[in-house]
Amino acid sequence: MTERDDRNEADSPGDPDASQPPLDRVSEEERRELAAIMASNRGSLNSLSLAEADGFFAALIAGPSAPPDEIWMDMVFGETPQLTVRERQKCENILFHRFDDICDDLWNPLEFQPWLDLDAEGKPDPAGWIRGFLQAMVFAPEWWERLMETKDGRTFVLPLFALADPTDLEDPADDAPKISDESRAALANLRATLGPDVQADLRRCLSGILTHMSDDAEEQFHASRRTTSRKKKRVKHRRPRRRK
Repeated sequence: MTERDDRNEADSPGDPDASQPPLDRVSEEERRELAAIMASNRGSLNSLSLAEADGFFAALIAGPSAPPDEIWMDMVFGETPQLTVRERQKCENILFHRFDDICDDLWNPLEFQPWLDLDAEGKPDPAGWIRGFLQAMVFAPEWWERLMETKDGRTFVLPLFALADPTDLEDPADDAPKISDESRAALANLRATLGPDVQADLRRCLSGILTHMSDDAEEQFHASRRTTSRKKKRVKHRRPRRRK
């Protein structure tokens, strides 16, 4: 693998955002505040937890395209949100901030730090993060299915399913990517091969997916990339380049 080009369109002289200084990352205080607000909204039908939202964002960024902000943000809050206007605005601001942090991190996915839940022993539990990742796959199911039909795609995508809670795979949504019987049969053996460092496993999967993303998918993202307001500045969601 040759060294990738770290330059992007935002660095070009004609880009109006090129002169803007980088914004601070989501702080630990903001993360705790976000977790508390989202926990208070868990009564909302089909809402996402903090870990689920983090995985959801990673899939939107790693996949071929993302829906308009208002669509995926509504999915995060669920069908019957239980937040005040102020709480929702605060939550949205931090979530957009985290979305952009993940965009930045996935320029070098092997250094990405996913927000995972902790199990009863205090160890990272990837199930919620994977649940959110799988939920975002419904926006491009055919693309994910084609990726999983390739040898390299199976190498990087199937471990995500292996890290999932098995119950999350029992009754997939109608528009979710279909897993072949052969791939399902391989999941049990694959689970046994995964190491104790689940964050490293997730990083390897994301690195492989981004490396093998098709040129057409990357061009489609850049053609439809959006701008969003964060901390009173206009910031572009930047897609990590596919490494050659």
